[in-house]
Amino acid sequence: MKKLRWFVNFEKEEKYLSEMASNGWKLERYSIFGIYTFKKNPPQQINYRIDYRTFKNRKKHSDYIDFLDDAGWKLVSGGYHLGYHFFIPKDKSFENDALFSDEESYRQRINALVKNCLYGFLLSIIYAIVFWGSALNNSLISIFDPKTWYLTPGLWEMTGWRFLFSFLFETPFVIFRSAPPFILVLISVILGIQALRAYYEQKRGKA
Repeated sequence: MKKLRWFVNFEKEEKYLSEMASNGWKLERYSIFGIYTFKKNPPQQINYRIDYRTFKNRKKHSDYIDFLDDAGWKLVSGGYHLGYHFFIPKDKSFENDALFSDEESYRQRINALVKNCLYGFLLSIIYAIVFWGSALNNSLISIFDPKTWYLTPGLWEMTGWRFLFSFLFETPFVIFRSAPPFILVLISVILGIQALRAYYEQKRGKA
């Protein structure tokens, strides 16, 4: 089962995942687009812990996973480029503990989240503007007029089956040409939400 959810607070996200586990749905993996994939499982109490860290190379990432595994935390989902890592305790005796108890570790998590979200947000916006600007300058498309996205001469004067065939034939190419900026805008929105999450954490006085 897949669920689309966006959170601006780590604790609320951890609570949500724990509630899903108690209802028989265990987290299997997470996508940066906010898609949670759950696997049907016997209801159980699982206290998830979320960490956000990026790494310069795979060796450092592997060392990080090994360090937490030795400390009693099992990785559920999280990759080298993802940033987000979801853990569950291997021993129920410390399932209510935090991944890191020191302030510096918490600060590193928030600072990494802020930096990456802002960089990604700005780059996505810049790329979207450059794409649209180039397209508009070349009179290829107009943002607010989808008809201009189709380049078949006389398409909108056609009728009947001829129009339908030409329209359906070109539509995949239109999607290919116009999708990138919309995807970039979507990514910008997602990164903006993640930046809001970091800001919320900072306002709570923990970073």
